[in-house]
Parts: sequence; C-alpha cells; structure tokens
Amino acid sequence: MAEMLMLFFMVFCFVGFELVSAATDPRDAVALQSLRNQWKNLPPSWDRSPNDPCGAGWEGITCNGTRVTALGLSTMNIVGTLNGGDIGGLSELTSLDLSFNKDLTGSLSPSIGELTKLNILILAGCGFTGNIPKEIGKLTDLTFLALNSNSFSGTIPATLGNLSNLYWLDLADNQLTGSIPVSTINSPGLDQLLNAKHFHFNKNKLSGEISPTLFNPQMILIHVLFDGNQLTGEIPETLGYVKTLEVLRLDRNSFSGAVPSNLKNLTSLSELHLAGNELTGPVPDLREMNSLNYVDLSNNSFAESTAPIWFSTLKSLTTLVMENGQLVGPVPQLLFSFPQLQQVKLKNNQLNDTLDMGNSISQQLQLVDLANNEISSITLSSEYKNVLILLGNPVCDVLPNTYCNSQQPLRDSYSTSLARCGPKTCISNQKVNPQSCECALPYDGTLYFRAPSFRDLTNATVFQDLERSLWTKLGLTPGSVFLEKPVFNENDYLQVQLDLFPTIGKYFNRTEILTIGFELSHQTYKPPPKFGPYYFLASPYDFHDGKGGTSFSLGVIIGIAVGCSLLILTLVLVGVYAVRQKKRAERAIELSRPFASWAPSGKDSGGAPQLKGARWFSYDELKKCTNNFLDSNEVGSGGYGKVYRGLLPNGQVVAIKRAQQNSMQGGFEFKTEIELLSRVHHKNLVSLVGFCFEQGEQMLVYEFIPNGTLRDSLSGRSGIYLDWKRRLRITLDFGLSKLVNDIAKGHVSTQVKGTLGYLDPEYYMTQQLTEKSDVYSFGVVMLELITSKQPIEKGKYIVREVRTRLDKNDTQYYGLRELMDPIIRTEANLVGFGKFIELAMQCVEESAADRPSMGDMVKEIETMLHNDGLNTNSTSATSSATEFDNTKGRHPYSDVQQRKDASTSATDLDSKDEYTKGSHPYNGDLPKKTNSGSFEYSGGDISFWARTASLLESGLIALSSFLWGYLVSSVFAGALTDKYGGKKAMACGVAIWSLATILTPFAAERSTPLLLAVRALFGLAEGVALPSMNTLLSRWFPNQERASAVGISMAGFHLGNVIGFLLTPIMMSTTGISGPFTLFACLGFFWLTVWALAIRNDPRDSHLISSAELRLIQAGKTDSPTKNGKVPTLRQLLSKLPTWALILANVTNNWGYFVLLSWMPVYFKTVFNVNLKQAAWFSAIPWGMMAISGYIAGLASDALIKSGYSITSVRKIMQSIGFIGPGLGLLCLNYVKTPTAAAVLFTAALSFSSFSQAGFLLNMQDIAPQCAGFLHGITNCAGTFAAIISTIGTGYFVQWLGSFQAFLTVTAVLYFATTVFWNLYATGERVFY
Repeated sequence: MAEMLMLFFMVFCFVGFELVSAATDPRDAVALQSLRNQWKNLPPSWDRSPNDPCGAGWEGITCNGTRVTALGLSTMNIVGTLNGGDIGGLSELTSLDLSFNKDLTGSLSPSIGELTKLNILILAGCGFTGNIPKEIGKLTDLTFLALNSNSFSGTIPATLGNLSNLYWLDLADNQLTGSIPVSTINSPGLDQLLNAKHFHFNKNKLSGEISPTLFNPQMILIHVLFDGNQLTGEIPETLGYVKTLEVLRLDRNSFSGAVPSNLKNLTSLSELHLAGNELTGPVPDLREMNSLNYVDLSNNSFAESTAPIWFSTLKSLTTLVMENGQLVGPVPQLLFSFPQLQQVKLKNNQLNDTLDMGNSISQQLQLVDLANNEISSITLSSEYKNVLILLGNPVCDVLPNTYCNSQQPLRDSYSTSLARCGPKTCISNQKVNPQSCECALPYDGTLYFRAPSFRDLTNATVFQDLERSLWTKLGLTPGSVFLEKPVFNENDYLQVQLDLFPTIGKYFNRTEILTIGFELSHQTYKPPPKFGPYYFLASPYDFHDGKGGTSFSLGVIIGIAVGCSLLILTLVLVGVYAVRQKKRAERAIELSRPFASWAPSGKDSGGAPQLKGARWFSYDELKKCTNNFLDSNEVGSGGYGKVYRGLLPNGQVVAIKRAQQNSMQGGFEFKTEIELLSRVHHKNLVSLVGFCFEQGEQMLVYEFIPNGTLRDSLSGRSGIYLDWKRRLRITLDFGLSKLVNDIAKGHVSTQVKGTLGYLDPEYYMTQQLTEKSDVYSFGVVMLELITSKQPIEKGKYIVREVRTRLDKNDTQYYGLRELMDPIIRTEANLVGFGKFIELAMQCVEESAADRPSMGDMVKEIETMLHNDGLNTNSTSATSSATEFDNTKGRHPYSDVQQRKDASTSATDLDSKDEYTKGSHPYNGDLPKKTNSGSFEYSGGDISFWARTASLLESGLIALSSFLWGYLVSSVFAGALTDKYGGKKAMACGVAIWSLATILTPFAAERSTPLLLAVRALFGLAEGVALPSMNTLLSRWFPNQERASAVGISMAGFHLGNVIGFLLTPIMMSTTGISGPFTLFACLGFFWLTVWALAIRNDPRDSHLISSAELRLIQAGKTDSPTKNGKVPTLRQLLSKLPTWALILANVTNNWGYFVLLSWMPVYFKTVFNVNLKQAAWFSAIPWGMMAISGYIAGLASDALIKSGYSITSVRKIMQSIGFIGPGLGLLCLNYVKTPTAAAVLFTAALSFSSFSQAGFLLNMQDIAPQCAGFLHGITNCAGTFAAIISTIGTGYFVQWLGSFQAFLTVTAVLYFATTVFWNLYATGERVFY
C-alpha cells in the first residue's frame, strides 16, 4: 500500500518536471567520428554510442539541442593530426580548445575556416607545423585566437585583419617569418583590429620594419609583445598614440635609430623593455611615465649621458636595468629611496665619483649591480644589508671589501613550504600535496610570466598571493597549490613550476582537467596584477579513469566472495559464542556469590553491606557512564582521588569519587563507611547514591551538585553570589560532613587523604591524621570563606597571614579588612563575624589539644544562625551536632533506625527484618527468577522472544512472500525496462499490483496460502518500479539534476509509508479491513490512466515539451538512451569490482531498511511497551524525515557536481553518509532508555540512509548506462534476498544474540564494512561500453 502511494506521487514528479536528454545531429556525429578515427588517447567516453556523442555524454563535447557547440580536450594527451577529417562539419561550433596536447601535430586543415560561428580557437601548446591557414580570416565572430607554443612557420596571414571582433591574438613561440602585415587597398592587415587588446608575437623569426600604420589612436591595445624576433628599422612613432598600453616589449630585436619622444605619452605603461637592440640617440625621456615599474634599456648604443632626470623621479620603479651603456657621472642618491625598488642593474657603464646610497634606502631593495664602472669611493649606510656588486671599480683597488667579490650569497628563491608534512616519499610521478600532506598526482606545468613588475624571487608574500589566487579562481581546496623554482629565464620571463592537486582523492578526473586547462589557456584565470601577462604549458596527465581496476574471472570472484563470507561468518559465530559463554559464567558467579569480590582477597568481609537508599554499581557501569573516566568529565580532585561527572542509564547525573591506589581503605573499613553514609539523611548533605568495590577499585557515587565547587563560587567562575549569611550556611554544611566522617573513622589513620594547605602541623611531625586534623582543615575552609583566597596562594599561607594581621581592637573587621573578600567587606551587618573568626582561629591552633571538637564547632555555628533567625535545615528539633555526636560509642545506625520525624518518611526507616525474610539485598538490581525458571531482564523473561515470534510469524511470512516475488522479478523486469523503456514496464507493474491489492482482503479471508500467493504476485509486479524509475529519470534528466529528481521520486515512496502507517488503522476502524485496500487499488488504476496519457519514454516524443525547452535542457545531458550500446553479459558485469560494490551496497541497504521497516513497531512494543497506536506514530515519523533528507541529499549531490566535483567523489561522499549515519544511529540505540530517544535515533538512522539515493541508486546509470535496468535487477536481486533473511531471521538473530541492541550492533558493523568496500571499489566513471 505504501508502495502504491509512491507511484501515485511519481505521476506529478514526471509531469511537473520537463528535463530531457539530447541526441546528436548526423552532420556533427559524422564530423566527430572522423576526428575520432584519426586521434588516439581519446577519453573513454568517446567509445560510447558512435552516432550520438551528445546523448552518450562524450567528454569535452557540449551540445545545444542536437548540435555540437563546443569541443574542448585540453591536456587529454591526444595523438593525431587536424589536417584531415571533417572538422568543418561542426558548423555550429563556437569554441574549439585543443591546448596542451603536444602530440597533436601536422598542419592545420584549411577546413577550419568553415567554422564560421567559432568564437574561441585555442591550439596553444600543441605540435602543429606548417602555415597558419589564411582561412582563419573567415572566422569573423572570433574573439580569442591562441596559436602560441607550436611550430607554425611562414608568414602571419593578412586575413587575420578581418577578425574585427578579436581581442586576444597570441602567435608567440612559433617559427613565423616575414613582416607584420598591415592593410592595403587590396588586402586586410592587423592595423584593422581595433578591438584587440593583446598582440603577442614574441619568440618568432619576424623580420623587417614595423609599418607606422600598424598602430593608430583608435586602438585599445594593452599588451604589445614583439620581443625575441628579428625586427629592424625604427620604432614607429605611432606607437605613442596607443595610450592604453600597459606592457611594451620590443627587446631582443634589431631596432635602430632614436626612441620616439612621444613614448612619454604612454602614461599607463608599467613595463618597458627596449634591451638588446641597436637604438641610438639620447637616452629616452621617461619623466612623465609615472606608472612605470620595470625599465630595461640595456645593450643599446645611446649617446653618452649622465644619469637621466627620471632616475630621481619615477618613484613607482621596482626594477631599473641599463647595462652595457654610456652612463657617466654619479648615481643619484634619490634612486635608492624609491619605496618599491628591488633591483638596480647598471654594470658596464662609466659611472664615477662617490657612490652614496643615502639613509633612506628602500626596504625592498635586494640587488645593486654596479660592476665595471669608475666608482672611486663609497658611502654606505648601515641600513643596507643585501647584495652590492662593485667588482671592476677603482674603489676595489683602494679598499677591497666584500662588495668587490664576483659572487655574493643570494637568498633562495621561493618554494611552497612542505615543512609541516615532514619527510615523505611518493611513488611514481606522485607528489606531496601541501594541503593534506598525502601523495597525489598533480596537474602540473610551467607558468611563464612575460612581464612581471617585480624581480624579487624571495618575497613569500608575492608568491603566496599567486597561490591563493590560483586555488580560489580555479575552484581548488585552499593550500592545494605548490610553486617551485621561480627563475628569470633567457627570455627574461619569470618561469614558475606549478603543481595543482585534486580536492578529493589522488587524481583529477578528465572533467576537472578539461575545466582547469580551459581556465588557463583561455586566460579566464587572471593572476595578481604584478605578474602581468602569462601563458601556461601543461605537462601530460596520467589519467586514472577508475574503470573498475583489475578484472578477475567469474570463478575467482565467486571464490573470493564465498571464502570471505564464510570466514566472516565463522569469526562472528566464534565471537558471539565466546561472549555468550563468558556472560553466562559471570552471571552464574553473581547469582551464587554476589559479594565474592567484596574484599581484595576474594572473600566476603562480613557479608553484604546493609544499605538504605544506595545501591551497588559494577565497575563497567561506572566506566561506561563516565566515558571511561574521560578527563573532560573530571569535576574535581584531591588527596583522596578524583571526582567525575557521570550519567546513569536512568538519566540521573551523579558525582563519582574514585580513590587513588594509595588512598584506599581495607574492605571492612570501606564497607563500614558506605553503610553509615547511606543512612545519613540531611538536607544540607549530599546523598550517597551507591558504591563500587571490585576490580581493585573503591568508588563512592553521590548525587551531583551542578553549581561547581566552593572554589568556583569564591573565585566568581560559577556566577553565584555568596553573601555572608550564605557563607555561614556553607560553613555548617562543611561541619556536618566532617562530623559524619569523624563518626565513620573514630581511629587514627596514617594514610594521607588530604590536600596540601589543609593538613595540620602535627601531621608533618607524626605522619598521622586524627579527628583533630579534620578540625584544622575545617578552620582553613572558614578562613577561605572570609578571604576568598586559596590556602596557599603566591607563596603565602592563609593561616599565617590572618594570624599576623588579626587585631581584636578593630571591632568591625578585626584587622582583616585588606584580606577580606570585597563582596562581604561591603555588607552592612556581618552577623557573628567576630565569633566566626574566633572559632576559625581555634580550629587552626598548632596543638591538636587546643582545638575544639567537630561537634562543638557545629553547635557554635548553628547557634550563630539561630540567633539571626536563619533556618539551619536541621533534620529535627535537636541540633545536627547532637544528632551526630551522640552516636559515638554505639552502632552508627542505631540512632538513625529509631528516629522518624517530619523530614523522614516511613520508607526511610531501616529494618533489619528486611534482610532476614529470604529476599536478596539487591532485589532491584539483579535478575529475579520467574516461575518458569528463567531469569527476568528489564521487566520480562527470555521467553518473551517466543511470544514475539508467535505474534509476528504470520505477518513476516506474508512480507517475505512479497519479497520472494520481488526477487524473482527484479532481473527480468530490469531487462524488460532496458529493452522496452520504463513507461510500459511501469504500467504493467502498476496494473498487476493494483489488482493484487484489491484481491488481498479476499485472499486473507480464504486461506493463508492464497494470501501468500497474492502477496508474491504483488512483489512480482513491483519488481519493475525502481529499474523503471531509474531508466526514465536518466532519459529525462541530465547528470547534474538526476539526483534531485530521484530524491523527489523517492520522497513519494517514503511519504507513502507515512500515510500507510497513519491512515490504515483509522480506515480499518471505520471501513473495515477491505477499506484501505480498495482505496489504494483505485488510486493505482487512476494513476495508471494518467501515466498512459501523460508520460512518454523519451521526452522528444512528449507533447508537453516545447522545442525551445527541449533545446535548452539538452545542453549538458550526457547519458545515452538504453536503446543504443551493446549490453554486457552477466559474466562481464560480475567481472568488475564496481559491480560488486553496487551489489554489497544494495544488500546492506535492504538489510538495514527492512529490519527497521519490519521490526521497529515490535522493538518499541517489547523494549518500551509502547502500544500499537503509539508505535504507528513512532514508525511513521522517520519516513517523513526520509522524504526530506532524500531530497536534500539529491540537491547537495547535484550542487557538488555542478561545482566541479567528480561524479565518483560525489557518489562516494553520499553513500558514505548513507551508511555511516545509520550505523552510528543504530549503535547509539544501545544506550537509550526512553521511547522518545529511540524514536529520535531511528529517525536519524533512516534519514541518513536516504543519502544512498544519491549514491548506489544512481550509480547503475554511471557505470553501465546502456544496461542500467538489467544491472539494477541483478543488484536488487541480491538486496532482496538480504531483505528476506533480515525480515524472517531478525527474531531468531535477536533471540540468539540475547537482545535487540546486539542485533542492531551487528547491522551497524555491516554498514561500516560496506562503506569501506564502497570507497575502495566504487566509481562514477563508465565501466561497461
């Protein structure tokens, strides 16, 4: 019935959500097939459905509708050419990125010019040769053209001037020759690229003069990189008209003549490189170029000149290089004060006079190279500690010093630190991830920065900014970027080795590499501004596609599975047997001699202690309730030992005082003490809850006082305000506790149970503690209450401090004003303050004989309180001191036994007859024998399992008959779904189970076999549900939205359970037993009608989808329809470990699911005695939460995939939550004592289990999309078998293990073990083709 409601809910899911799959236009399919035939090392997905790349989800392919719009295969290690095939057939292509495939060689096909809608063309870092096709000039929509780092030759096609929308043109690092083309009457030229911002032609063999018409004021260029060519002639004056320029590199050419004077108009220029030319004339005037960071004018033939004025004015400079020139005169002192200056390189000039760097040297200055000049003397401030090279100057002849050495120590350049990871060796080509310190395979390569504005390679801040920008903008985990070996190479580019590490696991998947590769090749990633223009060359990546690992034969797999199963089963049986035998032996000992372990010798010490209101605790009980005496549960400590906070199973919070080994009493003394403490009932004294005396431990269990210690209150930590009257009451409380202890002891002890500062002076001479020792420590406490100081604080002893300052002439404060706690010092009336001080000082007399007794002290304090009209909370009209003091010399219980007053009820009275009437002294704690001879546990005897089994027998057999039918149909239904589609299979199933539903009451009235047959028919029909749902959703939803769709659909199933649990009892009570069955059957037939009219197997056949919606939603669809592709055999499916990961996941999920479904109401009835009406509510609530959590899991899964996480990672994360969560929830059930707490844990367990919907339930489509239904049937068959075992066998398991809790623990262990297997062997990549 609940299952019927799930399908009714799915109608609205399928009709309401119009997400569809895609197919591929035949023209695009043919073109891609042509490329596929001439390329090697393609992604595995390219082996799917040759005629449907869009529908089959070929990696690197993006479709809009049926047309391919983008082809991106960056860093895929492709081998092949692009000079054949039919690339031009991809007529709707807008983006083509084949960057960083070094083995993609040969010439570029002219047919690329047929891609007239192309907007992005990136072929950087490949091995292409030959001419750049002039047909590229036909791609008038092109905005980004990157052909750099290949081996193209020939001239730059003039047709590129037709690309009027182009903003990025990178032809660098090729073997291009000839001049830079400009337009003429008959042909276009690059001067027509008015929207271009980047001219990157560096590192070629371009020659000839640059035409003045190449540049004009309408241009918006920001980077002109012509360095490393063979260009000649003068620098065109028109270059000065492009005022948007930021970087100009003309170095390493053969330019001649003077530098145009109007270059100073380029006020936005930050990088100027003119080195390595044949420039003449005066040194260029750069005074107005206030944005300049880097200037290099070296190796030219400028006229002899003193240092130009701009040497002293361009305060933005970071680097000044003018080597091998004609500079004369002194070096301006102001140059060295520029705040950003890092390097000055002026070697091989004729600079002379005195070098004076001044007293305001830049803090960033790292290098000054003035070698081979005419400097005769030096004035150097002590501020400068870095490299200064004066080798070859006259000053070195007069005053040799360290600056005249040819080599001076340089600081190491920056590398990302791995110090926190320690020494670690990784295999093969893996490296240490600086974020996790684990070995992983990074996506690596080299970043080349063509014009950085800095030269300091030791500045960690600069490179850490680069690391941060990389992991932020590339969507990586913070800290997962490694930089090393930054160096300026022979081209004066900053070259940095880059390693990017995967967020999860050891490897990137192909989708992640494609994304990062495009970000870097398309310049989507922007580094910090000071790094300037860059390009990236990636190293080949060794993909680990997770196709299932090692393939084993079917026999080997079956042998491993059977062997492991038998081994685990054997170990479990042996372990259970051993535990049960041990428990039986311990129980027998406890029943025969419950106090055999009372004394350390193993002998009874006078029989059982006679207690009132206290009980015995086992060591294991107290260990459990304190979490193994966890330090965080420690609430106090002293000479006796430590005190821990504990939580008893009934919810009571207690304080457990655990004796240290050197503070333990003998067995008889300990027994005497607890007998006394258990009978002392006083409102001012904490009550004894119980004790523990076993396994060498002595522990007292008291009621817990939550407000902390006296020290906490005196120091203000507890927030409790202690006025003077409250301190008097506390003093009385302490006195009463000391009085009780005196009664218990009555002897001299040589064991130190006190804390330093409270011990009396006589102890240090006699090493013995007496009753008067307690009086002394009580006096110290009284002084603490006055001063709020600890006994020993900052080396001062409180007794000595008070005795020294005491002044009886001061009738208000007695000379103690400065020592008093400010809280009581400001009180107007300190009742009995003088008497209080007098008593305290009597208590701390050095001689024990001079101290009063404890009883006298209590009497005096009570008198003080009575005189002020304060209630002392005494237990009777007599004083507390009298009550306790009069017990000396008599049995410590005699007075308590005979006393009954207003504060003591009849149940508080002690009766010796209680122990002589044949009853066991621990009636409430140990098992009682029943008439049947069994022992009762938790209010019931073991035979209740037999009654439980009898109660459930008929219902569980009926449920298992349903599962047998479900098992038989699973594989068959899955295969039918693959062949005929989900619509027909689902319709047949609904029709049959609607009929079975309406027949159920009729069959139940006739005979049990007939009922079982109908239930089996019901299961047989429902076997189509999940395979059909999975197949349909995979066709209607793309990968990144499928989990949400499954979450919504499965929510119907869970809500069906809720309605079934809640509505069925109500309906049966009003309409009879047949009412619910009739209603749900009618709903099923109604659902079937709507399904037949509204739903289609393929969204392309649906009249509810518009063509616009179809084209929009098809983008990103990757799964192939099941009608395409060859179906693997059963042997092939079972030969891969990912299949076994699915099978085990299904087994575990169904085991736990049906245990909870079938036995949760019985659990509440037998463990908590919750009636059936309450059980319905308890059983229904978790399923409602499952509906919510399943949808949340779907949303989270889809969000992770959309954000770039691999499908493998997402499936593992979701499934881990889906198993670990329920496992922990079931384990926690062992510790709950109320039905509410149990319901919360059941709800949590089932809610977490819904995350499996985004795990293994979707994984069939991932690894075998063409036979997902069949694979689902196989895994479902195994899972259903597990469900049958769990449904029928739970009662027997529970009886065998002895409790529900033990069985739930076994189930939790199964959850955890399957989680490990899943994470080892599951994959989100396709395995079967």
